[in-house]
Amino acid sequence: MKKAVLLIAALLMVGSLAFAAPGFGIWGRTEFQLAGGMEGDDTIYQGWGPTWSSIGPRMGIHTTYSNDKMEFKTTFYFNGAIWQAQTGWPSDAFVEIVNMYGTLKFVPDLFSMIVGKVDGDGFDTYRKNTAHPTADMHNANVGRMRGWGLIFVIAPADTGFDAALQLRTPPPDNNGRYAYDIEEQVKNISLAASYKVEDLIKISAGYVNYGDAGDAYASVATPDNANKNIFARVELLMVPDLTLWVDARFFGFETDVFNMEYLLYAGYKMDALALYLGVGLGVADPDILGLRATLEVTYNLGFLTLGAVLVYVDGNLDVDGMDMSIRVYGLLNDFAVRLAFEYNMIDMGGAGETSSWSIPLYFTFSIW
Repeated sequence: MKKAVLLIAALLMVGSLAFAAPGFGIWGRTEFQLAGGMEGDDTIYQGWGPTWSSIGPRMGIHTTYSNDKMEFKTTFYFNGAIWQAQTGWPSDAFVEIVNMYGTLKFVPDLFSMIVGKVDGDGFDTYRKNTAHPTADMHNANVGRMRGWGLIFVIAPADTGFDAALQLRTPPPDNNGRYAYDIEEQVKNISLAASYKVEDLIKISAGYVNYGDAGDAYASVATPDNANKNIFARVELLMVPDLTLWVDARFFGFETDVFNMEYLLYAGYKMDALALYLGVGLGVADPDILGLRATLEVTYNLGFLTLGAVLVYVDGNLDVDGMDMSIRVYGLLNDFAVRLAFEYNMIDMGGAGETSSWSIPLYFTFSIW
C-alpha cells in the first residue's frame, strides 16, 4: 500500500512538472436601470438594461490549459435575454460557444497552428479598439479572425514581426461532408501581418474575409458587402503615456458600392487625469460621409474614478440628423461597479427631436 501511495505521489509530481496548471476565469458585464424615461412618456422605467444589444445580461466562463507543446482554450457566454425566452434546458442560443480551439506550438517562439473555432477575444492579434474605459470604439472589429478553421502563426522572437494565415471553413454538413470545394476555400483565406520597432512605431495590415451572405460565419455586425476587408494601421510608440494610432479599412469590392472607414484614437494619461478621444470617419460611394466621435475624461481618486463621456454620431453629414449622448459616472475601482447618469438626444432631421434619460448601474465581473 505504501508503495502504491509513493508511486501515485511520484506520478503527480512528474505530471506537475510536465504540464502547467489549467487556467480558469470568469467574465461578465451587465447593467441594471435604476430609473429611466423618454420624452413624451411620463412612465419611469426600471429593470435590466440593453447590455450587449438584445441579449441582456451576459456572463462568461474561460478555461485555458497549456504546456510547452500545446494549449487548449474555451470561452462560453451565457446570454440572459435568450434564457428568459426559453423553456426547459437552454438552447444553443443561450449557451454561446465563442472559442474552442487548440494551439500546437510546433516551433516555440517561431511557428504555431491554431485548430478549431475562434471568435471574440480569441485570435485578436490584429484587431484594435480604443482604450476608452467605458465607451471604446473599433473599426467594425477589422483584423479579428473568426470562425472554424486553421490559423498558421509565424512570430519569430525578438524580431518585431508576426504574421497569420487563416483557412476558414464552416464545419461539415449533417452528412459529414465538407462544406467547401477547394476553390471556395481559397476565397475564404485571411492574411495579416505586423512589424514593430520598439518605442517607435508599429505597422499592421491584412486582408480579412468574413464570408459571403448566407455563410454561417459571415459577419452579423456589418453589411454583406463589408465582409471582405483590406485594412492598414499605424501606431506611434515614441511618446511615453501617449497612445496614438489610426487605421483604415476598405470594403465593398464585390459590389457596386465601395466604402472606406477610418478610425483615429488618441489617449493620454497624466497621473490621476486621463483623456481619451476616438474619431471615426466613414466614406461611401458616391457622396456619403459619416462621422462618429467619443471623448472621455477620467480622474482617479484611488478608490473612486470620476468620469464624463460625450458621444456624437452622424451617419450622413449632408443630411440633417444626428445622435448625441452625455454621460457622467463614478466608478468603484475595486469592484468595477459604476453608477451613471446618461442623457441621450436624437435629432431625426425633418421628423423632429426626441430624448431619453437613465440612471444605470453597471457591473463588470473579471476574475482570473
